[in-house]
Amino acid sequence: MDARALLEDVAATYRGLRSLSVEALSKTESGDTNAGSANHHKVQFVYLAPNRFRSQRLGAPGNLQVGDGERLHRTFGGGFPGQTPQYAANPLPELVHRPHVFRSDVLFGNGESFLFHYIAEHIDRAELVRDEDGCHVVSVAYEPPTFPHVVSGGPVLFWIRNADQMVMRQRGEVGHRFPASDEVRWQRHDVTVQQIDVNGPIDNELFVFAPPAGASELPGGRGRITMRGGSGFMREEKGAAGRIEHRDSHEWDGDTLVQRSRWRMRGLDLDFERRVTFSPDESELRVVERVRGPHEEKETAMTIRMR
Repeated sequence: MDARALLEDVAATYRGLRSLSVEALSKTESGDTNAGSANHHKVQFVYLAPNRFRSQRLGAPGNLQVGDGERLHRTFGGGFPGQTPQYAANPLPELVHRPHVFRSDVLFGNGESFLFHYIAEHIDRAELVRDEDGCHVVSVAYEPPTFPHVVSGGPVLFWIRNADQMVMRQRGEVGHRFPASDEVRWQRHDVTVQQIDVNGPIDNELFVFAPPAGASELPGGRGRITMRGGSGFMREEKGAAGRIEHRDSHEWDGDTLVQRSRWRMRGLDLDFERRVTFSPDESELRVVERVRGPHEEKETAMTIRMR
């Protein structure tokens, strides 16, 4: 059997779905050369073509996504005692940008994938490696990601059920590069479908979103990304600036607040450090700033009267 032809059949099968109900086990291992961690959770996903879906991690009441056909609703928090739940609603994006839709350019970065309309696109190579548990196991290497922070981890394995071309398992690895850094944190994903109902009846009430009790509404849009007590971003700028990357962090060194940030722009790395210290009687604030470029480093200091 030709692997590419099989993947085309899979894509056609998902494009023709009327409904889908799935319960799956999702396992993730992540880390770098110094440390790592592993976790798992179960997720329920319900889809009614063409534009309604509901997804929730079991045991995590604060993690819910509902697409009602016009808007995408999400809840955050509320899974722990004393934690206030929040929610947000935005216009429903086009299919390729919706949660749980497989995309080769953001492997495992769009939530667990359960819709594979685009599984046969942007393939570099594909091969059938074996048959197992009533499935064809296919190894697929996709074209390199276009996002600067995503690093390909090699081929993805798909378990495709012989009977109906449904994807029953997916396993792969992807790396995420920290902004303004060459450090990569790897994640290994393994998502296994445990229960599935194809084209069965779906209760329309599942797609009616009700905010959690006591929840507050968040404004729409994307925020900064948080990493290890710091944050950062990557952004394309117009003109000569090109891509700009930024990463910052802070920590305490005794009674001194130390803020560090790195900017990557115009092909250069610029490092900034600010050390902020109050005098013993808190009457003065001393600020020392150090800037390091590719060829030199300079330091300035100032004292600001507080009283």
